[in-house]
Amino acid sequence: MRVRAATDCAGSATSATNGRPNFAAHAVADEKHSDLFVPLLQQYIADSERALKVADDALELFKLYHLGVAEEMERLRKET
Repeated sequence: MRVRAATDCAGSATSATNGRPNFAAHAVADEKHSDLFVPLLQQYIADSERALKVADDALELFKLYHLGVAEEMERLRKET
């Protein structure tokens, strides 16, 4: 059942905007998907401090990516 729900979330993340990414819908889907993995954390992660550091680094990269997208969108908007 959970696999089906994850598929439903992924499908709704683009359909509301005519096939273009919808970041708000993706954020909701990400929260639902995280529920699938939380029970596995204790089983597969031995060093929780290291795991938190890696997660923090990944979030920094995520923010940089979105900053770059936003800057390019603004640049393109000014060109038109």
